[in-house]
Amino acid sequence: MSVLQGTVRTARPATRFTTTVVAVSAATGLASVVAFMIRTAQAHVGLLYPDGYQYLLMARGLAEHLSPTTRLGPAGDLFVPSLDAAVKPLFPALIAAADRLGADPLVAARTITTLAAAAVVVLAGLLVLRLTGSAAGAIVAGAACLLSPTLTFWSGFMGADPLAQALALGSGLACASRRPVVAGSLAGLAIATRPEFAVIGIAATLAALCSGRLRHDAIRAAASGALSLTAAYLVVHPTLALPAPALVVAGLLATCLAATGMVAAYREPRVGVAATAVTAVFLASGAAGHTVVRADALVLGLAVAGVLLLALTGGDRLMTAFVTTSAVSLVVVYTLKNPNADRYLAVLVPMAAVVAGAAVAHLGKMPGRRTLAVPVVATLLVAALLVATTVAPTRPDVGPDAFATLAPQLTDEPALPLVTAAPDAFGWLLPERSVRALRPGARGLILLDGAQRLYAPDLDARGSEVARFDQASFLRPNGSVDTGQMFLVTGVVTRRSH
Repeated sequence: MSVLQGTVRTARPATRFTTTVVAVSAATGLASVVAFMIRTAQAHVGLLYPDGYQYLLMARGLAEHLSPTTRLGPAGDLFVPSLDAAVKPLFPALIAAADRLGADPLVAARTITTLAAAAVVVLAGLLVLRLTGSAAGAIVAGAACLLSPTLTFWSGFMGADPLAQALALGSGLACASRRPVVAGSLAGLAIATRPEFAVIGIAATLAALCSGRLRHDAIRAAASGALSLTAAYLVVHPTLALPAPALVVAGLLATCLAATGMVAAYREPRVGVAATAVTAVFLASGAAGHTVVRADALVLGLAVAGVLLLALTGGDRLMTAFVTTSAVSLVVVYTLKNPNADRYLAVLVPMAAVVAGAAVAHLGKMPGRRTLAVPVVATLLVAALLVATTVAPTRPDVGPDAFATLAPQLTDEPALPLVTAAPDAFGWLLPERSVRALRPGARGLILLDGAQRLYAPDLDARGSEVARFDQASFLRPNGSVDTGQMFLVTGVVTRRSH
C-alpha cells in the first residue's frame, strides 16, 4: 500500500504539470483564434500612405530581382524606397517570399499584419503569465491590448508595426524563459522591422553586461541578435544612405542613457517612477501624445498605477526597470521624430498592458491579500476596459482607399505618363502605365489631389483640365482625412504663384 501511495504521490506533480501545459496551450490557441478573428474584422480597406505602398513596391522588387527597387511602368520612374522604409526590410521580404510562393502580395501583406496584430494580444498575456504565473494578470494584459482604441486603429492598417511589436514581445518572452539565443534572434528581427528598437535592444544588452548573473546570457543574445539582423539586411540588401554624424551621436547618447537608466531603475525602483513621469511629460508635449492619452487613458492609467505599486511594494524590479526605461526612450525618439504622429506611440500600449497585468498579479502576493481578490480585480478591470473602449473618442472613418478608387478612372491619354505626388501608390496600382513623380517641368497627365496638397502644395499644373473627381477620403499620416476634389490636367507641372 505504501508503494502504491508513493507512486501516486510521485505521479501527481507530473499530472499537474501536464494538466497545466494542456490548459495553457488550449487557452493560448483559443485566444489566438479569437484575436485573429477580431483583428481581421477591424482591418481597414485603405492602405496607409506612403508606408503601405512602399512596402508593396519593395516586395515587388525583391520578388523580381532580390532588390527593393522597381520600375514604375514601362517608361516610368525608378522606385527607390525612402530611407525610412529601406531600413525596415523584414516586412517586405516576407511579402516577397509569399509572392514567390504564388500568393497575392496584398493578401499576404494583410494576413501577415493581422497575424502579428493577433500575436501581440496573445504574447502580452503569455509574457505576464511567464513572469508572474498569474492567469488573471495575463488576461488583463491581453484584454488591454485587444481593447485598446489606439492599438486597434493602427493595427488595422497593413504595415510593419504589429510585426515589430510581436517580435519584441516574443523576444521578451524568450528572455523571461531563459532562451537568450531565441531572444536575441527575435530582437534582431524586430530591429529589422522598426530600427528604433535598436536603442532598447543595445541598452538592455549593456545593462545586462553589468550583472554577473546575466552577463553570459547577454553575450549569447547579442551575438544571435547581430547575426539575425545582419542576415536580414544581407538578404534584402536595401539601398541605404549613411546617416548624418549628428544622428549617430544622438543614437549612441540615447543608448548609453537608456542603459544607465535601466541599471539605475533596477537598483532603485523610484527611478522607474521618475522615468514614468518623464514619459507623461513628453506625451503631454505633443499632439500625438494628447490623442493617445485621450483614447487610452484607462490603459495608460493602469500602467502608471502598476509602476507605483510594483516600485513601492517590491514587485518585479527587472521588468519594471526595462519597461519604464524603454517607454521613456521610445517616447523621446518619437516626439523628436514627429510629435504629431500618434501611430508610433501605439507601441506604448503593449508595454502598458504588461505592467498592468504584472501589477494585478502582484496583488495576490502582497501580505494580507486574499488570492480570490485577484480574479475579482481582473474581472472588474476587463469590464472597465470594455466600457472605456465604447466611450473612447472616435477617429475619422478611413473609408475606401483613395488611390485604389481613383486608379481605374485614369484611362485618359494612356500614352502619356501619369504625373503624381504619389508615384509609389499608382506605380503599384497601375503596373502597366508609366508613372512619374510630380516635379516642376514634368509633362503628361497630371493629377492634383490630396497627396499633392500634402506633399507638394507649392506645385500646380498648366494645361487642359481633363476630369474632376471627388476625393475618396485621403488619409494623412497624422490620421486626419482630406476629402477635397481632385483634378486631372494634361500639360506641364509648374510652381504655384503666390
